[in-house]
Amino acid sequence: TAATAGAAGPTGTADAAGTVGTTAGRATGSAAGPVITTPPCYLYSVCLYRDGNTMQMYGLVDVGPTQYWNSIFDVTTGQRVALCGTGTSCGTGQIWLGYNVCHEYVAYRGGSGTTAPPAPVVATSATALFCGPRLG
Repeated sequence: TAATAGAAGPTGTADAAGTVGTTAGRATGSAAGPVITTPPCYLYSVCLYRDGNTMQMYGLVDVGPTQYWNSIFDVTTGQRVALCGTGTSCGTGQIWLGYNVCHEYVAYRGGSGTTAPPAPVVATSATALFCGPRLG
């Protein structure tokens, strides 16, 4: 299911409910760690960050007047979790993960396909890690 969210800017937070950060050799954060800031979004890139219990993508190009879409995929399950055809941002609905469960997410600007990567891909975010509450 797709949801559109306002552009909150490229900043994520780590809170008591879980972890947010980037993987694949990039910085990661945890509930005990500092606020994680996604690298700046340049003209043709997209950023992905956690906002409460949602994932938000942000780019500087409005896809509305183009043939492209903004989308977010859950890399762990392979499912597309958001698709937006207008604006510079796109967001998921509420994400609820079980205790000690983590999923990776990635955002794209490109086609509207249901599998990642949605060809043609114009821009890709870093992979972001979203974890449910920790026990133990």
